[in-house]
Amino acid sequence: MSSLTTDLLIVGGGPAGLTCALVFARLARPAILYDSGLYRNAQSKEAHTIPGYDGKSPADWRRDVVAEIQASYPWVTIRRGQIDKIHKSESGIFEASAADGASLRARKVVLATGIQDNLPDVPGVAKIWGTKALHCIFCHGTETRFSPLAFLLDAKKPRFNSMVVASSLSLWPSLRHPATYYLTDGLDIADEGQLVKSGLQSELRVIKANGSIIITEKISRIEDTSDGLLVHFENHREPLAVGHVAVMPNSWSPNPHSRAFLDEALLSRPLSPDGSIVPAESKDLEGRGTLPPLMGDEPRTATRGLFWAGNSGSFMGNVINAISQGQMSAVMAGKELGDEDLAQARQ
Repeated sequence: MSSLTTDLLIVGGGPAGLTCALVFARLARPAILYDSGLYRNAQSKEAHTIPGYDGKSPADWRRDVVAEIQASYPWVTIRRGQIDKIHKSESGIFEASAADGASLRARKVVLATGIQDNLPDVPGVAKIWGTKALHCIFCHGTETRFSPLAFLLDAKKPRFNSMVVASSLSLWPSLRHPATYYLTDGLDIADEGQLVKSGLQSELRVIKANGSIIITEKISRIEDTSDGLLVHFENHREPLAVGHVAVMPNSWSPNPHSRAFLDEALLSRPLSPDGSIVPAESKDLEGRGTLPPLMGDEPRTATRGLFWAGNSGSFMGNVINAISQGQMSAVMAGKELGDEDLAQARQ
């Protein structure tokens, strides 16, 4: 078993964690990054809005950032593996253990552990998530414009249906899809209560006026084909052929690789109901389930020396948000280290 000591431990090797490592490396301070290999966008074949990498594979971006760090900053160590435990000792040092048997001691920790999307319970959606099932026009939407698009509303957990509908009418129309559908998955909009759950109630006139079609039949499954998607219904209605489905996760939870240590004992306050870290001083325990997402201007947690970056604390953020948050967490962790060293020197 190896024992490692460092100024900064970064947990997570996605956009936030790698950016944190790259920015912190500029201080020539030692850092260790653990990458579990679990990424929120693992199923996506391409990423967008990243300058210089638009339309390229997220894996290619991660590979190139790792290569940059390893080529120029030998004081930063990147290890593939999972952190199993983290706690803050009475001395103020963070102690962690990894699945590879290593034990670590770090003065500061950045949690760039991401988030897990929990999707509507419609057979077939999980398989196409991040490829033909998507929720962000900026991340993946533009490429859908050549084929019909269906907006899938969540019949069982309708929390974000109104947001999906609002987005469909304010952001997506400029793509001019050949046809647009709204799938209520069994919610009968002739019933006032179910209409409210669908999120369509305030926009029915606009939706009908622009020629969109509302389908209320219960969905049995969504089939991925070489030509797009086939939405099958329980009442034997003819399957609907579309290119993509726009769908919002109905909730979020911590990534499996972080559930063992993301708790109130470490964070000094509970996670938000959506499984994200609540920044220090924040009174919003509900997280930011609206736009704009949390931007990372407060990367500290309620535990001194512990920081968040990326989707671990901002589940609505995209890759560019995560990159910005990674930078801010690195800067703040470095500043805190420098202030402590200066205070020690003054004694």
